[in-house]
Amino acid sequence: MDFIVRELASSSTGLPIELYVFTKTIKWNEYERIQAGIIDHLLAAAAFFDLCLFQEPAGSDFASALRT
Repeated sequence: MDFIVRELASSSTGLPIELYVFTKTIKWNEYERIQAGIIDHLLAAAAFFDLCLFQEPAGSDFASALRT
């Protein structure tokens, strides 16, 4: 399984990263399980290093929420 981590340009909100993970499986349920395991591990590791993780919503997220 190949795993690539790329740091993007830092901003006032922090250091964004991109994760690329390739699996040999083509079974969707197995792929989702692997993806969830990776994210769970990253969330646990961030707390160990006293890092804060967040996702910044876009303006379109707020617009669609106001329409419902």
